[in-house]
Amino acid sequence: MGGVPLLLVALLTLQRSWTAAVRGSPSIVGGGSLANPPQTVSSEEVTTGLGHYDYDKVLELSLLFYEAQRSGHLPKDNRVPWRSDSCLKDRGQHGEDLEGGYYDAGDFVKFGFTMASTTTLLAWGMLSYRDAYEVAGQLKYGRAAIKWATDYFIKCHVSPNEFYGQVGDFNLDHTFWGRPEDLNMSRPSYKIDTQHPGSDLAGETAAALAAASMVFRTDKPDYATKCLTHARQLYRFASQYRGLYHEAIKGAQQYYESTDYGDELTWAAAWLYKATNESQYLDEAEHHYMKFRLKERPNEFFYNKKVAGVQVLLAQLTGKSEYLETAKAFCDFTVHYQKRTPKGLVYIDKFGTLCHAANVAFVCLQVRLQSNDGGYKSTTKS
Repeated sequence: MGGVPLLLVALLTLQRSWTAAVRGSPSIVGGGSLANPPQTVSSEEVTTGLGHYDYDKVLELSLLFYEAQRSGHLPKDNRVPWRSDSCLKDRGQHGEDLEGGYYDAGDFVKFGFTMASTTTLLAWGMLSYRDAYEVAGQLKYGRAAIKWATDYFIKCHVSPNEFYGQVGDFNLDHTFWGRPEDLNMSRPSYKIDTQHPGSDLAGETAAALAAASMVFRTDKPDYATKCLTHARQLYRFASQYRGLYHEAIKGAQQYYESTDYGDELTWAAAWLYKATNESQYLDEAEHHYMKFRLKERPNEFFYNKKVAGVQVLLAQLTGKSEYLETAKAFCDFTVHYQKRTPKGLVYIDKFGTLCHAANVAFVCLQVRLQSNDGGYKSTTKS
C-alpha cells in the first residue's frame, strides 16, 4: 500500500505550491530537470517539461485512491460510487471488532505494517505542507485518509501488549476474483503479543499514531490524546518485547518481510518526542540510533527501511549536523549515482518502483527544508 498515491499525496502537494523554475540537473522522479522550490504559493497549475498539470486535481484523485481501498462500513460522504460496505465481520481471535482499515493493493488482505508506514508518511506530509492541502481544498480528505487508518489501529490495539497486525490470508484471498463487497470466505486474524513480539510492527504503528496525534491536535484534541496514548503503549511494547513481526505472523514474510526493528524503534521514539516534547523519547531515539548503527548511508527509504527518514527527523528535532550530513549523503547518492530509467526515473527496485522514487523525493525535500544554508538542492520533477 502507498505506492503511486503516496507519491502524489506526499510529493505533489509540494509541487502544487511551487513555481516552475527549472534548473539543469537530473530529477529523482524523471522529466529531466530540477526545481528549486520557492517559499510562496503560485498558480493552481504548474507547467513542466512533461506538460501542464493541475495539481489540485491530482491531489484530489490521489486521495480518492485511499477511499477506494477502504474496508468496513463506509461513511455517508463516501465519494466512490462503486464501493459500499465490505468485510463487516472482520474479527480478532476472541471476537474483537477489527472492521475498517485499508485493503492492500488489488487484494483484500489488511497488512498492518505497510498500512502504518503509509499513514506515518501521510501524516508527515500533512504536518509539513498543511497549507498546500488547504489551498487545494483537500485538507478535509487528507485528514480523513489518516483517520481511517488510525481508527483501525486503535481497534487492533486490544491491550497494551497485544496488537492485531493482519486480517485475511493472502493465499486464500488470491483464489477470489471479485469485489470485496461480495467476499465470502474465512478471514483469519493474526496478532503480536508478549510471547510473539513484533517490535517493527508495534514501533511503526506507534510512529503513525504519534504523527497523527499532531494532525488532529487542534481540531480533535480528545482524539489526538487517544492516538498518543496508544502510541506510547505500543512503543513501550515494541521496546520491552523485541522481535520481528513476521516471525509471529508467518504469512507476512512472503509479502512484507521485515529485516530489522532498530529503525522502527528509533523512528517511533523520534515521533513521540516530536509529539510530546518529552526528553526521554529523544534520549531513547538517539540511543537506538547508535545501538543499531543507523548512521550508515542507506540506499532506499520504504516500509522496511526507515533509516533515511530517521536521519532527517532527528536532524529536524535536534539541529545536529551529524544527522543532517548523513541524510544529505543519502540524497547525494540518489541524485548522482542511483540507477535510473532511460527517462530519468530513479530505479531502486522492480517492485514498487514509483513508491521508492516518491519516498526518496519526499525525504530529500525534507532535507532541503532543513538545510538553512541552501547547500543541498532538493530534486524532484519541476
